[in-house]
Amino acid sequence: MCGRSLRILFLMALSACMAWQAAAAQTSLKKVTIIIGSPGLINSLHYIAEGAGFFKDEGLDVETVQVPSGTQQLAAILGGSADAAPTNLEQVIRSYARGSDMVAMSRIYDIFPYVLVLSNKAIAKSGIKDGMPIDEKVKRLKGLKIGITSVGSGTDSFIRSLLLARGMSPDKEITVQPMGSADGMLTALQKGLIDGFSFIPPYSEIPAQQGYGKVVIDPITGEVPELKDVPYMVVATSRRHLQSAPKTMLAITRAYTRAIKLLQDDPDRARQLVRKYLRAADDKTFNAVFQKYIAALPANPVITRSQVQNMVNWMNFSKAQKPLKIEYGDVTDSVFATQAAKAILHK
Repeated sequence: MCGRSLRILFLMALSACMAWQAAAAQTSLKKVTIIIGSPGLINSLHYIAEGAGFFKDEGLDVETVQVPSGTQQLAAILGGSADAAPTNLEQVIRSYARGSDMVAMSRIYDIFPYVLVLSNKAIAKSGIKDGMPIDEKVKRLKGLKIGITSVGSGTDSFIRSLLLARGMSPDKEITVQPMGSADGMLTALQKGLIDGFSFIPPYSEIPAQQGYGKVVIDPITGEVPELKDVPYMVVATSRRHLQSAPKTMLAITRAYTRAIKLLQDDPDRARQLVRKYLRAADDKTFNAVFQKYIAALPANPVITRSQVQNMVNWMNFSKAQKPLKIEYGDVTDSVFATQAAKAILHK
């Protein structure tokens, strides 16, 4: 056999070997299901971890499934069809208080992201103006119809808490209208079927971008005192998962921590990765909103005791319920977050 033929055979064998190795590496990845909620900047660390390949680097083959509410996220975990979820810390605490074994592993969004958007017509009707004190703004919401995604969701909790914190009854002073999705609320606002809605950026910026409404209350500006230092998003799982699959839970936490590191080291690349997942707003609007809301992404994955206490305090005064008595260790397990932070952020 001539040298050329031998070389061709060698290259064919090498190619087959490389393909086998790639297939073997792919099949060796641990299959994991992560449930995320409504699309938005609150999921930035998940988008970065997925888009940059950090889950695969940590040995995980992640299937990302989107659902419209935090209750559905937790139900999937407790039912065994999902491994983890970036979700609202409030939902984790509520679930624990009802007897579940839900637990928060790490934090991924530190400021309440929901804003209140009103149509231009509703702004004129209510007399709300830029720079007006928050108490006066909320008082002027009386009689308006405000859209939310679903009852019990973060959008619902946010709008209700604004009124409850000021001695007003949401069920009497306003009409809270479940709409299901961001697209549904945007369409309803544009057609005048609702006066406003509670949602997250960048979708909340679209009415201003298109000229039919704008954000009138935004916690990230610091104007809502009862939400100061109250965290929002955590990575949640069950204690059963923590005990049965510790390597998987550590790998998930490491992937999100690597996303934090990328955000710190190369924010422009992080922005580009997130942009691939959020296409509704135009580039100018998205870039401006990303720059603003990047402040809510944590510098460290470890959930603090004060963050949990601040959330419990907010839930206790903003909900018509028996006061919760929750300890830090009841709803958190920061072992993996501490390990990941030490290995990735503090080298």
